[in-house]
Amino acid sequence: MDHSKDRQKVSLLIVFALGVFFTYLAFLFLPFVHTKIEKDRTKMGHKAGGTAQINEADAMKGVMNTMNHDIANENGTEFDKVFLDNMIIHHEGAVSMSEIALKKSKNPDIRALSEEIIEVQKKEIIIMREWKSKLP
Repeated sequence: MDHSKDRQKVSLLIVFALGVFFTYLAFLFLPFVHTKIEKDRTKMGHKAGGTAQINEADAMKGVMNTMNHDIANENGTEFDKVFLDNMIIHHEGAVSMSEIALKKSKNPDIRALSEEIIEVQKKEIIIMREWKSKLP
């Protein structure tokens, strides 16, 4: 039995989910990144309120640094809680984006992938919430 198409589908699902996750976090943390950039510009002698150029890569780096910092500072049960919280947010973002894709996309591959993401990640959200509820 040839599983290469299944592997390819799973790979695409993972890439899509990661893209959704990072995009969601970028928008979630963009105000914090902008504030930090503005403070840095002020320290360097630039006028406050000026236009700070923020590109997606810088926003993503800021988001990932914040998440990694949160996770890196925890161990044991607290790590588990932070990890599950972040993964639930990630999955909720993927589900939301997939629901939008179903409404707007005409591409059958994107629609099929979106349906699969919604089905799989809603189940995983339930599982992760259950695991979290059992943590001390």
